Amino acid sequence: MGACVLLGVVVEQLLNRWYESPFMTSTTEQLPLAAEYACQCACGHVQYTVQGLPLFRMVCHCGICQKYNQASHADVLIYRTDRVQNPPADAVRFSTYKRPPNVQRGCCEQCGQAVIEEFYFPLMPKLTMVPVRVFPATDSLPEPSGHMFYESRVQEATDDRPKLHGFWRSQWAFFKFWWRHRRPESKG
Repeated sequence: MGACVLLGVVVEQLLNRWYESPFMTSTTEQLPLAAEYACQCACGHVQYTVQGLPLFRMVCHCGICQKYNQASHADVLIYRTDRVQNPPADAVRFSTYKRPPNVQRGCCEQCGQAVIEEFYFPLMPKLTMVPVRVFPATDSLPEPSGHMFYESRVQEATDDRPKLHGFWRSQWAFFKFWWRHRRPESKG
């Protein structure tokens, strides 16, 4: 029992140090807390709303995201699942691209566009990833926090955000961004 507590304290201290680095600058302060966004696919068949601030935004260049999005990368906002009104089940076709099935990726039944992803990992809350391209306007959305799996990129990113290479660094960054924003949103 003592070793588990010690390990938890060490991990929390390491994460807290990492959060103080420039890499962990917040990108969600620019959005109003009460914002509600109506999202939809290109054909309009899938429609749903998201409320409030996303936890963070990431760009993923992995092969799975390229295939699923039919694009050079995925550009997604990560929300707590309770902040997303899921689209009707019959409007979305969910698929698993890799085992274990931690991520269920949903496409519109009519146009095939990537519209929503549900992420579940034991001991973590459920998260929903919403592609930027389903938002009606993107000018009020936060900037990406970084680029995951950058070694698999199809084209160079032109922003100054961190470029993470490799499976472990990319997954660790995702976890750290979630960890930083894991507390409930303040109502103040």
